[in-house]
Amino acid sequence: MKCILCKSEQIQVLLIVSIYIIFSTLWIYTSDRLLFVNIDPQLRESLSFYKGEAFVLLSAALLYLLIIRYSKRLKEASFAGEERFRLIADSMPSFVWTAKPDGTVDYVNKIFKEFTGLETYYDSSCIHPEDRAATETIWREAMQTGNQYQIEHRFRRHDGIYRWYLCRAVPVRDPAGNIIRWYGTSTDIDDLKSAKERIGRILDSTSDGFIAIDREWRVTYFNRKAEELSGLKAEQLIGQTYWEIAPQMPGSRIENAYRSAMEENRSVHFEEYYQCYGKLLDVYVHPYVDGIAVFFHDMSDRERAAEALRSRTAELESLLRHAPIGFAFFDNQHRYLRVNKALCQINGISEEQILGKTIGEVLPVNARIVDPILDQVFDSGEAVETEISGETPKEPGIIRHWLTGFYPVFASTEKPVAVGTYVVEITERKRAEEAMARLAAIVQGAEDAVFSEDLNGIVQTWNQGAEKLYGYSSDEIIGKHISLVVPPELAGELEEMTRKMKQGIQDHFETMRLTKQGKRIFVFLSMSPIRNAVGRIVGVSKIVRDISERKRAEEDLKETVKTLELTNRELQQFAYVASHDLQEPLRNVTRYMDLFSRKYKDHIDERANTYIQFAMEGANRIHALVNDLLAYSELGVAAREFKPVSMLAIAEEAMDNLRQLIEETHAVIVLDAMPEVHGNKGQLVQLLQNLLCNAVKFGKSDVVPQIRIFAERLADAWCFSVSDNGVGIEPLYFDKIFVIFQRLHARSEHPGTGIGLAICRKIVELHGGRIWVESRLDEGSTFYFTIPARGGPDEDRGNIACGRQ
Repeated sequence: MKCILCKSEQIQVLLIVSIYIIFSTLWIYTSDRLLFVNIDPQLRESLSFYKGEAFVLLSAALLYLLIIRYSKRLKEASFAGEERFRLIADSMPSFVWTAKPDGTVDYVNKIFKEFTGLETYYDSSCIHPEDRAATETIWREAMQTGNQYQIEHRFRRHDGIYRWYLCRAVPVRDPAGNIIRWYGTSTDIDDLKSAKERIGRILDSTSDGFIAIDREWRVTYFNRKAEELSGLKAEQLIGQTYWEIAPQMPGSRIENAYRSAMEENRSVHFEEYYQCYGKLLDVYVHPYVDGIAVFFHDMSDRERAAEALRSRTAELESLLRHAPIGFAFFDNQHRYLRVNKALCQINGISEEQILGKTIGEVLPVNARIVDPILDQVFDSGEAVETEISGETPKEPGIIRHWLTGFYPVFASTEKPVAVGTYVVEITERKRAEEAMARLAAIVQGAEDAVFSEDLNGIVQTWNQGAEKLYGYSSDEIIGKHISLVVPPELAGELEEMTRKMKQGIQDHFETMRLTKQGKRIFVFLSMSPIRNAVGRIVGVSKIVRDISERKRAEEDLKETVKTLELTNRELQQFAYVASHDLQEPLRNVTRYMDLFSRKYKDHIDERANTYIQFAMEGANRIHALVNDLLAYSELGVAAREFKPVSMLAIAEEAMDNLRQLIEETHAVIVLDAMPEVHGNKGQLVQLLQNLLCNAVKFGKSDVVPQIRIFAERLADAWCFSVSDNGVGIEPLYFDKIFVIFQRLHARSEHPGTGIGLAICRKIVELHGGRIWVESRLDEGSTFYFTIPARGGPDEDRGNIACGRQ
């Protein structure tokens, strides 16, 4: 790692050296003067020794200062280089990884994690079983020899699908030549392998021999027809140098033609007798990026050769037409000579609409970029690859992005006769990059405070929301300890947060923080660990929201609720005590009126007896009203002793309590299957008893009451219903009937206190449900109420008891 001192540091070093030179000169001059003074010889010898010692110590001190300064700069440069490497690696579309000298992988980039679903490379389990042995063998050989590591193998994606990757790694050595690290990449070549296989099948099916030779003159492909014409086998030739296969060719016309095509980057056509094959061949040699392609056929039958040529042309045409990426060829006037199907689909127009037209006529927006590139390739004869953004007739007004390559096509001339181009759409990748940039902008502009710290609590990032909340700008706080915004009494909380952060624990809680102005604010804080590429925790991210206003509102609400609870308890106690205190006077009134009636019945007239009867009825109504009020008030003060109870048993007990009324009215009650619920047995009995009593009392005259109790399971509750064929209720009064003391009928028609349904509603609410009614006048009513189920949708089905009539 090269470490360059900045200008200020260079000045510091020069200043230290200058001071050292001046001080050394003065010391030597002064000490020498002193040594020549007329002093004792033994003292002069001692001074001379200490002068040398002091000079050595001063030199050592200067050297130590320079070493410390240079080492610090070197460490900082090394750390910055590692961070830049990982940032670049995470943005690359291929796998990027590093390994220790012993072969242990210690870093993988983000694309590897997203592809495999693994946090790091633990072992070869993510490699195809058929490729593991070769992978491990070649990796061990590379580590033993220190040579470059290269292999093609299949990686398993997180969904179980395997794709081919080309894996390469090179060692990095220290000055002594020892390997200190391996740097590797793995590039997705699955599509390329598939394309090569398809091309291989096409080439193997052609009637021409085909040989591909790379720039090192190694044979990379040898098709079946070439095997047939030469009598050689491809597996024996692939990887060998071509001149080893045909040792008689060096210096021949064949070699000159091959080298001309390779070195001059031009196509060559010739006919020659190949002694090694024993045949006269018609040969076409075409250069391409990686070497030359040799097509040849036997000239013994010209007609057959012509047919083979036509067949080869058709096959190559088919390959071009059906390739998955766009291809086009342009003449020197930038007119389209050829286009394939994929390019037509990209542009959304047909081949007939493109051929013969210039790119400016077909894609006027894109022509401003493409025309200069075409001119450059025609003039220089060199290929160009670039990214292009523009519109297509298929989607006008929508900007799309393509990776585009332009390469020259040569004939027998030195200048290109055409330019070929390939087009690969990368719009989605560009959009993903833009989405990441937008996300970063959203975080920066968020209203909440969003920032990060390292393991030591030093602030690393600080968004605008944090500046607004705490009052510190990013320049003021980044590099400082987070304790600046933590009240001193919460130092223990900060230590606990650091402990959780190092353990990788996510947490959120309410706490208090300090602003730059010293103001204390309530905040809601969420924290999450930040991990590096190998999964090690390197810091924490925090999101903080100001909840001071909410906390003040909560405190006000708590005070209000406390006051209401106190008032409610007082009212309930008053109703309870008042109800009890009224019982005794009422009993006295009823008892003495009864005694008076029996003792003086024969001594008073009929009107007096009527008055006495009215008084006793009024006392009884007040007694009933007091009892209902007492029951209503006890609902609020009684303990909620909830436990599993059978609603079938509840319904049967309620009907038993109303047996006399049911028998007098000859009411028919149908009880369906009932579940088991969690509730207060006494309250649920009273609930059903009140609903059944109302269903019987509010029946039509001369009509036998028909009542049905039904239960239905909802998503998270049981819904019960009590239906009757009574007088019904107008919709106007659906809510009114559940209010205490509200009556819809005169007491002479239907006796009651007007509290029964209010008690029902309170019981249902205490059980966490709700109650309502559906009714039509003269058509009966159905009262519904819900009680929460104890578990999931199927938990209570096994506890349903059969009903009865």
